[in-house]
Amino acid sequence: MTGVQTCALPIFIVSLAKIRKITLNNLENFKIDLGNSSSEKDFLTCIKILRCLPGKRISCIAKYRDRMVFAKIFIDSKRAKIHWQKEKRGVELLAKNKILAPELLAHFSLEESVYVLLFQYQENAVNFQQKWDQSSADQQIQILGQLLALIAKHHNTNIIQQDLHLDNFIFLNNDLYTLDGSDIVTRDRKSTRLNSSHTSI
Repeated sequence: MTGVQTCALPIFIVSLAKIRKITLNNLENFKIDLGNSSSEKDFLTCIKILRCLPGKRISCIAKYRDRMVFAKIFIDSKRAKIHWQKEKRGVELLAKNKILAPELLAHFSLEESVYVLLFQYQENAVNFQQKWDQSSADQQIQILGQLLALIAKHHNTNIIQQDLHLDNFIFLNNDLYTLDGSDIVTRDRKSTRLNSSHTSI
């Protein structure tokens, strides 16, 4: 991720009931109240939407209590809680095993089946593909070695990244970080899921 460039667009207060109406055709900077039913407002202000899966999830660079954060807002009326729990569990698993990943700062379960995760914002991070494209042949050998070492560390700590692609890794100050906790599971959990998918004959 590079520095955030903001423009003087209005920021709309969006109710939790209406947040699912945000689509690719009407993307606007917005703020939502994370205070739930409390009398005091506790706004998360979305400054730049990075990804929007209409009716399912919004990922954005945001500001919360005067701090820049990376926010994932889960809005699927039927499956938001499941995806939120998977992401939270995966990130906590990475932290427990001392694998570099953006720090989970806060998590919220709101009304209207809306769930939010707030992560440390890595302002100067670049994804693996960008780093690769900007590197010399010798440097590419070095960063490929870093990636292989990180994947080996995943396996040595009984972790599997089920969605293994370059966009799920970023560099920050030459350190390699793992992203996307929703596809992080333990090897035992993976084996259990595979076994449960088989039926006896």
